[in-house]
Amino acid sequence: DGKSKSCGCLRREKTIERNKEGNSEETRQKISVANKGRVGWMLGVKGKNHPGYKHGLVGTKGYNCAQAMKHKAAKLQQTLPWADQDAILLYYVWRDIWNMILSPYLVFEVDHIIPLQGENVRGLHVENNLQLLPLGKNRSKGNRI
Repeated sequence: DGKSKSCGCLRREKTIERNKEGNSEETRQKISVANKGRVGWMLGVKGKNHPGYKHGLVGTKGYNCAQAMKHKAAKLQQTLPWADQDAILLYYVWRDIWNMILSPYLVFEVDHIIPLQGENVRGLHVENNLQLLPLGKNRSKGNRI
């Protein structure tokens, strides 16, 4: 039927059909009410018009893996051959040390000051573009300088 098995569409459709057969109308209503906030129905936006919809893959294992590989490829492409690899590695070692010492209280991440995949400008994976930030601050920063 033209649908790739790897994207999960076919599997998702079969799951939906199976759930429709097995659940009563009352059960489906409860599930629908419980999941309203997750799928964007609060905004009145459904399906392909939902901002989080990318061929139905957002949040799936395949999508997350593709995003991780995209980030890894960008990091490799933007690492200069003459970059000081020992200095870069030192940031990751210090991150691990700080996370072992402060793990229940604070988690640190290595952040690129100028993002590798920014909209207007792209930074390099070099030692002077790295900093250690607490997880919450780094995640709230997003892909911005």
